[in-house]
Amino acid sequence: MQPGNREWEPLAFVETNPRQDTFVQLALADGLSMRLLSVRCQEAVEENLPCQDYALAVVEQDRSRLAFCVCDGVGGSYKGDYAASYLSHCLVEWLLDLPDLRVQTADLAQALEFKLHSWAEQGHEDLQREPLPANISALLRHVLEEQRNTFGSETVFFAGRIDYGPSLQQKPQNRQALFCWMGNIAAQIFVTPAKSTLLGDSSQLDSDRNRWSTRQGPLGMLGASTINFEMVERLIVSTDGLATISSELASLDDEMLEIKIEELSRLPANDDMTLLDVQWQAIR
Repeated sequence: MQPGNREWEPLAFVETNPRQDTFVQLALADGLSMRLLSVRCQEAVEENLPCQDYALAVVEQDRSRLAFCVCDGVGGSYKGDYAASYLSHCLVEWLLDLPDLRVQTADLAQALEFKLHSWAEQGHEDLQREPLPANISALLRHVLEEQRNTFGSETVFFAGRIDYGPSLQQKPQNRQALFCWMGNIAAQIFVTPAKSTLLGDSSQLDSDRNRWSTRQGPLGMLGASTINFEMVERLIVSTDGLATISSELASLDDEMLEIKIEELSRLPANDDMTLLDVQWQAIR
């Protein structure tokens, strides 16, 4: 993605690093603050493997819009980290290029489904041009080629755009948000510190049957929701590595979050963990 070639310019462009742990904090104008964290599982650290999670967030130069995507590459697919990174950039660029969110959700979902198929075709061509690991056996090479050609690279995702207004004088009822998702990534939208709404496949946190593939495009059900709101106070998105503490995330400061992540990392079945936490302090 090349933001400089688009009609929008980023005030903040934040992404995770698949090859190392990421922890970024930003405090922007209009009371907007962001916390982005991504930690590899112990297996990935020990075997020097990339994180299968990937997150990207862009705040526009005029501070009026936030677009983001959090992806989790599907285990068992070929290079799930590739699909996670590739699709995140595609989705964020598409979201920021949308002229208006005040249209029917079904129309936006239909347009997105078409894009998901288009991106798969290009993404799979790019994936096949990437060389296989060097110094592997003929048998392993055959297995990897079969995995790549049959399933491709797959990921689940939760993405969205929030138009929170260029100034606090904008009429609250005109503020818009669009969220879209496939698979087991949790998302909480807070309208007050004590009142939140769950979005995404929250009832299927142990399943990735709804997912996106470079080989076949969208598989399963695509979810989408457009929201008119008076205020968004906070947005929290997390991958399934944090599922057991998802209900606590809103109350954890940096120190307590680090302690919890260290505890989860020591569990036998630990997984990559990614958190995107955005707060608006002055959007009222």
